[in-house]
Order: sequence, then C-alpha cells, then structure tokens
Amino acid sequence: MAEYLVNSNMTALHVTKETSAAFITRTGPVLIETHFKPDVSISPEGIYENIAVRREMCDGKPHVMLSVISGERDLDPAVMRTDFFNLPKDRAVVKAIALVLDGVFLPAVAQMYFSYFPQTFRTEVFSSEADARAWLAAEAEGLK
Repeated sequence: MAEYLVNSNMTALHVTKETSAAFITRTGPVLIETHFKPDVSISPEGIYENIAVRREMCDGKPHVMLSVISGERDLDPAVMRTDFFNLPKDRAVVKAIALVLDGVFLPAVAQMYFSYFPQTFRTEVFSSEADARAWLAAEAEGLK
C-alpha cells in the first residue's frame, strides 16, 4: 500500500492510504473518506481491504464515513450477500455513512443493500458530495 500526503499544508490526519480499490483519508478527527478509484469493480475483497484501513485509521474511536464512487461500476453480486458492518466493533464506532454515487444503478443498489442489511448507524445515499458532507457534519456533532 502506498502512503502519501495529499497536501503539504495538511496535518498528519490527512495521510492517505491506497488500497486496491480506493484512496482512504482521515480528513478530520471524526471523518474518514473513501474515494474509489475510477474503473475499479466493487467487490467484497476490495471493501474488506478498505474496512481494514478504516479501522486502523479510526483506532476504535467513533467516526462518520464518506464514500464516493464516481461513474457506473461493475458490482460483484457477492456484495449484495455480505453484511460488511455486522461486527460489534464496527457497530460501536461507525455513527453514519454517506454514499455519493453517480447514475441510476448504484444508488438503487445501495438503497436495496441497506434495506437487506439494516445498520445500527444512519446511512444516506447522495448524488452531491456537498450535500453528503453537510449531512455528515450534522451527524458528527458531538463526536470527539
């Protein structure tokens, strides 16, 4: 995994880690962002790799997550059969997830996924990153 500073003016929180599927950055004390790479298929293996990096970054502290997937993507059907947040350690620290998705297919799939696997934290799907960030800011209030 490659690790690099996104911007030399940023604090140590802004270190980005690269997985096979995404770039993951802890952009604040309670916000972790995942930006999926262009043209990468969405698979359970890639998602689990991203989760491992997020767990390392949050170090067991409550946080909110922004996940951005631009463009239409291939989706491994196994994703729809896997509850990625079923572990108590995730349910205890993830407070909200905002997904920013393009197109028609992935937003519908995300809504279906969260109806199959209801979470203990809040989830929302957005077409606008600005709207997702505003929602997450409200969800993050009180977290430290």
